[in-house]
This record gives sequence, C-alpha cells and structure tokens, in this order.
Amino acid sequence: MLNLNYTKNDIKKVIDNINNAKSKKNKFASLVASHDAPKIRTEIFNKINKIGEVKCAGKLLHNDDTLKNEFNNNKIEYLRDFKFNICPENTISDGYITEKLFDSFKAGCIPIYSGDENIELDLINKNALLFYRRGEDNSELLKEVERLNKDDKSFDAFQNQVKINDSMVDYLWERREKILNRLEELINERLK
Repeated sequence: MLNLNYTKNDIKKVIDNINNAKSKKNKFASLVASHDAPKIRTEIFNKINKIGEVKCAGKLLHNDDTLKNEFNNNKIEYLRDFKFNICPENTISDGYITEKLFDSFKAGCIPIYSGDENIELDLINKNALLFYRRGEDNSELLKEVERLNKDDKSFDAFQNQVKINDSMVDYLWERREKILNRLEELINERLK
C-alpha cells in the first residue's frame, strides 16, 4: 500500500537504522540463494567455507533449516546472527544492484559481494563491503575475512562504518516524487 504521508525524514530514519545495524556475531557466514546459474556463489562458498562454516539456508548448497524453522523465513533476522553474508549479484552490469547487498547491511553483517564495482559510489560506502572479483586473485579478500573473523575490534570497526551515505535520502525522495507524478499523469490520462 502506498503511504502518501511518507517524508524525507522517514527515509533518513530507515538509512540511519541500516547504518546502525549490528551483527550478533553468533555465526561465521551465510549464503541464502536458490540457484547459481553463473556459478559465482558456489565459487565464493568454496573459498570462504575453508575459513569457517558457511550456513546455506536456501535451496543452493542447503545445509541449514534455521531460516525456516527458527526465523519463519525472515531473512534479515536470520542474517543478524552472522558476521558475513555471501551475496553476489546474478549478473554484473553497469548500475545493476539488487536487494542482496542491502539485506546484508540491514542485518548488520559484512557483505561479501560480487557485482558492479561502480555502484552508486556517492550513495553507498564501497569500503563497507568486501568485493570478490571473479576471475581474479582474491587472496587479499580471503585474508581480510580471516582477520575480521578473528579480531573483534577490527570486525566492529569495519561493521561500524557508514554503509549508506546521507545523499541516499535525496536520491530516494526524488525518485519517489517522479514515480508519484508519473502515476498521477497516467491516472489523469485514463480518466479523460
């Protein structure tokens, strides 16, 4: 349902909540996916699983029923238990980004991400996620995951970074206004 009373301040509150989200750090890493057509998820899983146990609550590499049984399929609450979340995009193309990265941020876990490296750099803090680069040497990323996993102070410092910049407020507000204006135009055209 569309909330016409939604304000820029409401958007700011959502972004602040995401930026302040904290992992409970009860478990090492998660991967929640139903498929892996490009095989990137399995590739990352195999490397990260050598550092610590990766729990997979989706159909892909399934080894964990707690998302369904303990969290009633609430992905964000499930992810809150984890330090890291493996969340690559299905495809990598300019500007393409889905909910996967934001789910990690909302849960407070550190995303291990593969996607467009130029994602809205003025909106998202690129330093708040770990980029896995397909077809490249990711040994530094793996060392960083290992270091953050072992060192609580470093993990907390990484996790405490701003994830979404305040510029996102205006960005989302402008898009909301454009959508509402376009809907109004379409409705008025139909009513003529």
